[in-house]
Parts: sequence; C-alpha cells; structure tokens
Amino acid sequence: MQHNNNIKPHHRQLRRRTQSRLPHQPREMVHKTEPEKKRSSTSIPAYINQSLELVVTRLEYRRLLAELELSELKGFVDDKLRYEYDSTAEILYIPPMPSVRHETFSAKVSRETEAQLVKIANGPKNETSEFASKISTGRSGKVYLREFDSDDDDLELIKDWIEREPDEQFQHEGAVYPGVVFEIASSQSRKSLEKVAWDYIQYSNGSIKVVVGFQLGYDKDLTARCCTWGSFSILRQIIPQSNQDVTHSSLSSFAPSEVVELKEPTPDITITYAQLATFLNQAESMQQVKQLENEETGAKKSTRKTRKRKREATPTELPIKRERQFLEQEKRVERMTTRQDRAFRGRK
Repeated sequence: MQHNNNIKPHHRQLRRRTQSRLPHQPREMVHKTEPEKKRSSTSIPAYINQSLELVVTRLEYRRLLAELELSELKGFVDDKLRYEYDSTAEILYIPPMPSVRHETFSAKVSRETEAQLVKIANGPKNETSEFASKISTGRSGKVYLREFDSDDDDLELIKDWIEREPDEQFQHEGAVYPGVVFEIASSQSRKSLEKVAWDYIQYSNGSIKVVVGFQLGYDKDLTARCCTWGSFSILRQIIPQSNQDVTHSSLSSFAPSEVVELKEPTPDITITYAQLATFLNQAESMQQVKQLENEETGAKKSTRKTRKRKREATPTELPIKRERQFLEQEKRVERMTTRQDRAFRGRK
C-alpha cells in the first residue's frame, strides 16, 4: 500500500505541471491558401459541412451504444460516422464530414511521418531501430481517455471518461496510448484544437506526449496554422515558408519512458513547413478537381464506351424480408426439381 501512496502524488504533480505550461494563445503558422470556389447550395446538403454538439447524459449515451449494437446501422456508424463523447460535460460531438482537402492533407502528413519511421527502423540494428519498428499508425481509431484524479485504481469505478477520434495517431505496441497525435481542423469547425490537445495530454496522464494541430484556412480566413503541444512544453513559433524551418517530434515522444527509455539524443521526425505548404496546395488542387467538371480542370477520364447493367444483389446484401423470399423461392425450386427427378426415374 505504501508503494501506491508514493505513486499517486507523482501523477497529480505531473498534471499540475502540464496545466501550467499549456498556452492560452498559441502563435500561428502563416500560410496563405487559394480561395475555395463557392459550392452550390443545392449540390451538397448543408449538414454535411457542419459539426453537431448534443447534450447527452452518460446513461443516454450508454443506451445509445447498446441500441446500436442491435441495429442494422451499426456497420454504417462504425465505418462512416465519426463521433466523440465527453462524459465530464455530457456532450456528444459529431464533426463535419471530412473534405477531400482534409483527408488528402492528413494522408500526406501521415505518409511522410511513416516513411521516416520506416527509414529509422531499417537503419543500423540497435535499440533505436527496434523501437521505431514497433510503432504503427492507428489512423482515426478511438482513444479512450480515463486517467482522472481518483483514489481508486479500478478504472471500472471511474465515472468520467472522454472518447476522441484523432485524424492520425502513432502508437508503440507496448503502450496503452499513442505517443503522438495529429488533429486537423478547418476554421469553420467548432472544435478547439487547444482544448483537444489539453484533453489528450491531461487525461492520458502525459502518456500522449505530443499533439500536433493543423488548422487549415477556410472561406475568408486563408491563414493555415500549425501548433505543437507537449507534456511539459509548447513549441510556439511563427512559421514562415522556408525550407529551413521544421516541425519535429523526437522519436522518444512516440511512447512513454515506462515502455522504453531511449538513450538521448534520439532521431527527430521532421517535416519542413515548405513540405506542409506543398501538401496543403496539393490537397486543395485535389479538392478542386473533385468539385469542378473534368473538362474545366483538365483532369483525365476514360473515353471508353461500355454497356452498364445493374449488379444483382447477393444473398448477404439482401434485406431480411427479401432474403426470406429468396430462400423460399430456392426451396420451391428444390421441391420442383425433386418431383421431376422422381418422374424421370419412374419411366425406367
């Protein structure tokens, strides 16, 4: 029992230090993007580009999850719908559907990070390369934050929890939480990157070491911002478009020291701000290609003429009622075939 008493004050002290170092007004990366062309109000439903916040009690949320387990919508919700829940505020948050620009930018930043991790893993065989080889991406899987101040170590008795779905996360196979998290937002999103970064670091008890936030320019505000939050520090810089300036995360940030304590110095995962600007420009170009007609953008498409017919649904794709009808029809055909076989044998 004495050992546990020594550990708990350290956890609380870590939280206090984390709270005191997080900034209120992070300075911004300056990157001017091209204005997006106005979408037709009739072509895209308004709710697609809007976030949604609902007041949902803990009990209501648990009931909702239980009902979804029995619903035909569960597959759709798990595959297509992103949602987050904060039991401390009893808020269910549904972000806007990610745009092509959002997803393209996220994929490019993620691939660059993965490529550098693979390069380290394939380098000289040592503790560092072994560590890098055990880091994988979790994409936008759920992160359950439950490390709240409590005198009870049983997590099942902790009433408060927060569910987050980051745009990207990198996690060591021996860690409970990802070490590095990426969050991407447009300025029209109501989700505060600072609040989200705070939740990740505070309620993982510092196990999530780095949160990199990208706020993409939108509508009249064309300034793209980038900020990196850490467990004990904040990288606060104005980011000019220069090849020499980089955003970086130390390799040791990808897992807590309780998992593996690497000898310093460790390699950095770095992406230059010029690269980030290129990724964003490419993402915006892809967005325009998707929005405008192929003839106007110069995008290529196949000129082949093919006959098209509807694909017949397989039994696994049929609704329950139609599936019963399908099975009954199969049985009728089977009975008819049996009678015909008997008649044929009778003519011997």
